[in-house]
Amino acid sequence: MFSEKAGSPREWEAIQVERATFDHLLIKHAAAAGAEVREGWTVSSFKTDAEGVNIKAHAGNGEVESLRGKFLIDASGRGNVTGNQEGIRVMHPRLKKLAVFGHFYGVRVDPEPKANDTIIVRMENNWFWLIPLSRDKVRVGCVMDKDEFVSAKQTPDMNFDRNVQCSKPMRERMAEARAIGPIQATADFSYRNKRFVGHRLLRVGDAAGFLDPIFSAGVFLAMHSGKLAAEAVMKSLDSGQDGTRHLLAYEKKVYDAMAFYWEMVEKFYTTPFMEVFLEPRNRFHLPAAVNAVLADELEGGWSMRWRMRMFFWIIKLQARWPLVPRISFN
Repeated sequence: MFSEKAGSPREWEAIQVERATFDHLLIKHAAAAGAEVREGWTVSSFKTDAEGVNIKAHAGNGEVESLRGKFLIDASGRGNVTGNQEGIRVMHPRLKKLAVFGHFYGVRVDPEPKANDTIIVRMENNWFWLIPLSRDKVRVGCVMDKDEFVSAKQTPDMNFDRNVQCSKPMRERMAEARAIGPIQATADFSYRNKRFVGHRLLRVGDAAGFLDPIFSAGVFLAMHSGKLAAEAVMKSLDSGQDGTRHLLAYEKKVYDAMAFYWEMVEKFYTTPFMEVFLEPRNRFHLPAAVNAVLADELEGGWSMRWRMRMFFWIIKLQARWPLVPRISFN
């Protein structure tokens, strides 16, 4: 529970779920709501015109079909179908990260009432996440620079074990851990498209942009942008227009939300950020404001925005003058 927050009238609670279970729940709900669901199909291309959008889709058995609609909502995730077709994906110039991760039994987590909390273990250049998924099962991953992974010339499991041994807290937490399946690797964390909309086209979730998932904002941004996209399309259909005005309003809202998390992710990899973040001072309700935004409160208005600007300003000051104690990774 995000119990301390400023500028938000709502109660926020985080629930850890396995992705496959969550996706299955969503697709069943979509079908129950009247959506036509086709599993095993792949969209290969799209084309818009004055009246609508055409897409070409391929089935697993080789069948090809052309489909048409008045609007296209691209929810293709990191596949980024429309963005890649238009060549508008922009990678973050510095956040070239890679993660190695897996699921484990026997990981030592914190005692109650924090047994289900996500744990972050920070090293000088790398960091671990530990996410309890059930009473016994924990998802554990290590994030590092992509160049480090390549230069080590190790398999993902060897690389994972090497980083665990470099951290005393991780050695203690993983002392009795047993892997469930292979250790996996995924790269190219952070990017965003130059545009989130086009003519009769809206990109939602990771198809708009993907951020290094430090603060677990990805699912929220997907659901948030999906809701906003649906509202923009319905308003456009009701007006009988191509939706240009509504789509631009949608793009601004999603861009503003993504820009904040983009800045938080960039700052996370700096030592001054960690020094301030781990030593909160309860002045001007700054910790509560940061907590609220990380709990996905993006509609707090000016009272939230000025506190977040002050938070980032304090981080800049910390880089020059120690407002809170310095961190040493030695």
